Amino acid sequence: DLDPAANGDIVTTDNVTGLMWASDGNAAGCNFAASTDWNSAIDWAQNLSFANQTDWRLPNINQLYLICVKDAGISAPYIDHTYFPNTVSNNYWSSTSNPNNTDNALNVNFNNGNVNNNIKTNNNYVRAVRGGKCRKCFPRDLCQKNILRGLPLYSSGKDIFGLENIYSAYIKCRRRKRNTNNALKFELN
Repeated sequence: DLDPAANGDIVTTDNVTGLMWASDGNAAGCNFAASTDWNSAIDWAQNLSFANQTDWRLPNINQLYLICVKDAGISAPYIDHTYFPNTVSNNYWSSTSNPNNTDNALNVNFNNGNVNNNIKTNNNYVRAVRGGKCRKCFPRDLCQKNILRGLPLYSSGKDIFGLENIYSAYIKCRRRKRNTNNALKFELN
């Protein structure tokens, strides 16, 4: 079912992480393709009512980078065009502040597939996410600390949980699962 709320709000669920993403870059779950500053983006996501759900948020940088597809076989934007149509080939905000300068936040540039640093007063695009669940390759202690729930990995210039290496291992595991033939990457809901 592409539209679980039967109201035109299309979402995509990642079967590995359990994250539910707003799909269409031109729809309400992506702020109708309008760019905004970081503080407004955080407020927008927290107040979003979309697909009959109200627990949307801005993804952290790790979550946002997971949907970036760096593949020579596709052209920009570097994202799966089937599951995320109308994505703008530009920067998308994450909820993660720069650990070395909290006046800046991290974003993913879907034009080149890179993670960037941007001053929070600049305008970037947004994509809402919700949910998340533990999987066997994801360390239990990270789930208990709500990494998948959108909390930033960094605070006051350092990794707040001291688990950046464990999280990096999870990302490698996630990417490996995504690239296997028998594992479904995403499911349209």
